[in-house]
Amino acid sequence: MEERRTTRTILVIEDDLTLGEILLQIVRDETPHQGLLARNGRQAREMIASIKPALLLLDYHLPDTNGVDLYDHLHAVEGLEEVPALFVSGCVPLDEVKKRNLISLSKPFDLDELLHIIEQTLSII
Repeated sequence: MEERRTTRTILVIEDDLTLGEILLQIVRDETPHQGLLARNGRQAREMIASIKPALLLLDYHLPDTNGVDLYDHLHAVEGLEEVPALFVSGCVPLDEVKKRNLISLSKPFDLDELLHIIEQTLSII
């Protein structure tokens, strides 16, 4: 019997529109999940008022905040405390990421590695 996979929402928070669109396309084409794009911290905070993502894909350098501070803010929202996050960034403060038990993937990233991390992360929640 084939295992049925549930469609979940992955919130991509990336200020580079081209990379954000690429990440959304990867989510749509290579996973059973849906992707939504926020271009900055303000948009991400507005979006979580109406959606509960299953995974956050965060850039570190955002125009109005940094990804770690945004993660802390989103994780403090009731109902989002357990939402896992994956930092996809060229410059991630590894000490801060490790303190929070988060996953990071450096840009440029390997597509297979990204997909494996997404699948593995969503399979444990």
